[in-house]
Amino acid sequence: MIGAMVFDTWTLNLLPREWSADLDGATGRSECTLASNAGGLAGGDWFQFLSSTHESLPAVQAVATTVRRWAQIDPWVHEMISANLNPIWELAFQMPPAWYGGCRRTLSHVLDKLGSRQWDLAKAMHYFIKVGYFPSFKKPPWNAAAEPSARETRTG
Repeated sequence: MIGAMVFDTWTLNLLPREWSADLDGATGRSECTLASNAGGLAGGDWFQFLSSTHESLPAVQAVATTVRRWAQIDPWVHEMISANLNPIWELAFQMPPAWYGGCRRTLSHVLDKLGSRQWDLAKAMHYFIKVGYFPSFKKPPWNAAAEPSARETRTG
């Protein structure tokens, strides 16, 4: 669910994420099924999406209340940052022109923006922490950015 929330931040999903839990008959485990990404790309308002920044808040997702530390977000941010957008570009231009309003230039700008938002994900998450998007987030009592990393403090 946290990965979906990071994805929704990347794609600026303006609708709360819908999901259901189903029992997998083969494994006997409960599986989460995500649904409805209709609010992605600023709810289809591409011009709003194009003007978005790292401070543009997606819809509040219920899972945001469970985020207490950066380690819960970080792996998902890295997954999104390393995502290859080439298949998305290829698929987008295989769609009928009516799907994207027949304007290849606008579609290219939207895909470029998706790429730039990809690189701004960590910055967005830090901003969300600052503004209280994650109400349970445990902020360190010091400036963590100024602290040396564990690698720098290791000896021998």
